[in-house]
Amino acid sequence: MSKESLEVKRTTMKLIAIALLALFALCVGSVAQNNPLPMGSVSHVSSVTCTSLFGSSVCYHATVSCPNTANIGVMWGIRGSGRKGTVVFLGGAGGTIPYGNTFYSQYAEADLASIEVAWDSDWELAGPPYAANILNAACRPATLINYLHPQITQEPFCAQGASGGAAQLAYSLSWYGLGSELTNVELLSGPVFSNIADGCRVPTSPSTVRIVPTNGETWSDQIGYYAEAKSLTLWTGSQCLPPNGSSRAEEEDWNEQSTVQPGATLNFPKTNVSGWVCNNGLNPSAGQSYLFFSQLGTPYSLTAITNCNGAEDVTSGFTPQGVSGQIAIGNDMVKQCVPLR
Repeated sequence: MSKESLEVKRTTMKLIAIALLALFALCVGSVAQNNPLPMGSVSHVSSVTCTSLFGSSVCYHATVSCPNTANIGVMWGIRGSGRKGTVVFLGGAGGTIPYGNTFYSQYAEADLASIEVAWDSDWELAGPPYAANILNAACRPATLINYLHPQITQEPFCAQGASGGAAQLAYSLSWYGLGSELTNVELLSGPVFSNIADGCRVPTSPSTVRIVPTNGETWSDQIGYYAEAKSLTLWTGSQCLPPNGSSRAEEEDWNEQSTVQPGATLNFPKTNVSGWVCNNGLNPSAGQSYLFFSQLGTPYSLTAITNCNGAEDVTSGFTPQGVSGQIAIGNDMVKQCVPLR
């Protein structure tokens, strides 16, 4: 090989090495930015008069600010001694109605304080001038939970969410690093945004998932959205169940907003995770929930609830052992919301 040829070869190898190093650095940087995503801040905290929906709570109002979302107001009410811990409640749909009142007495008897949260508007809607994106909007509940944690007087710190509230918790754990703060989470009929693309895609494929609970018999359940499509369109910015079929760009956009996607943290060694889903197949809450639970790398419990009053009311149904869902969920929280050993 001539001297000139050898020099060309060396130069080429250097350029390849530089390119590979640059690609490696880009990949590492991309992964590092994926998770955990940055949280925002809580400001303008003030004591306010509770609405009747908060019962006998002491209430506060504040503003939550997050990257790529408009500021949003939020109210929360606190009641109970909290001598043995605290439970944060997050409600379904847009999360604008406080949830947790039916569990208050049972948790109060166990000396657990209850914090019920109600957003001023749908937490999922990023708000103008920002592009709709549920994953970005999920910064809001994560930021609020992170703010509330150091305010409590007694560990452990636990949470309970129903439907969209369960999604708030799943995003907070999987994308915003709250697995180090939450000791126990009870996920009722959710998380419901585990795979938004599979829920909104037209033509629908796959349309069902085989659910294998840890407590109860297996069954097949739908994962596609129907009545929920209008809200998903508003919250994601892409038309859910478009009549003329989904585009690849829309599917990629939905995938990038889903709870379960590359980059998500799905191992929670410091957090007990318990799920409760209705097995009547009336909406995709159970199917979407299982898309999350089936990917967890740490132990979890998932209970099939029969005879639910409607698609998601797990409190009205019964466990395979014949226990009321209301009682079983409350008992599990009291049992699991204890200091880590």
